[in-house]
Amino acid sequence: MKYIFWHTNPDTDAYCSAVAYATYLTDQWETVQAIALWVPNNETKYVFSKTTLQLPEVDIHLPVWAEIILVDHNEAWQSIANREQYTIVWVIDHHKIADFHTPAPIFMRVDSVGCTCTILHEMFQEQWYMPSKDIAWLMMSAIISDTLYHRSPTTTERDKKAIRELAEITWCTDPEAYSLEMFAAKSDLGNMPIEQILMLDYKEFDFNGNLMWIGVMETTSTSYAVRRKSEILEAMKQQKQKAWLAHILFCVVDILAEENVVFVIDESDEVVVNWAFGVTINDNQWSLGNVLSRKKQLVPMLEKYFA
Repeated sequence: MKYIFWHTNPDTDAYCSAVAYATYLTDQWETVQAIALWVPNNETKYVFSKTTLQLPEVDIHLPVWAEIILVDHNEAWQSIANREQYTIVWVIDHHKIADFHTPAPIFMRVDSVGCTCTILHEMFQEQWYMPSKDIAWLMMSAIISDTLYHRSPTTTERDKKAIRELAEITWCTDPEAYSLEMFAAKSDLGNMPIEQILMLDYKEFDFNGNLMWIGVMETTSTSYAVRRKSEILEAMKQQKQKAWLAHILFCVVDILAEENVVFVIDESDEVVVNWAFGVTINDNQWSLGNVLSRKKQLVPMLEKYFA
């Protein structure tokens, strides 16, 4: 048995790429199980509701020395706890390689595209493998999500091509209209506890010994975040103290307006944002403009600052 899983704070690509790859391996007579390390967000639930597929259950208890397959991540801090006690056999990812080593050679496919499911789509084509309508729907949805339907600077022509080809399999005649349905589901947070909102999509980074937490809320309207701004700022303050963070940022990304409004809580964080992005914080927030990608735009500028 091999276990395939994704990072601890999963987005739609994380869930969909794991299920898609697990299905492919099963069809190749491999014994695999896709497991989740955390619950899905509203967008992911909506995507799965459009298929006959079930969301994988959360399970963090694996047999010691189990063989594991990583999708949509490779860094240890984003992965399952005590990862060193398991045997990594495959990695499929579209992020930078960091703190990663194995005792023996492994299968590894890492590429600079907007979504892990784009890589899987190309792998399937290379093997003349045709995914089912449901799996193609998951993969198309994941690429739409990760690229914000062509809006993210991480988007490549290969991502666009993959959406078109997967849409043909799913009989989806208007992927753009469907993308708006997905983004609306993602934006529907209702009365979600503020702690959950803060953890919707966060990642932790170590910049030269400076531990930094960057949270992202992707939405079709920033009004919800603005209305709950004081709660978010207080939760950020508590998280910074609790996790012994040097810095913490919370980015509210308006998908349709293509704008990033960053929240900060104190002067030390203001200094970082001011130097890295050339903006001045006003009332604990400021627009970073068309900075939509944490991976390609936020993190590289912050790495320069801390270097």
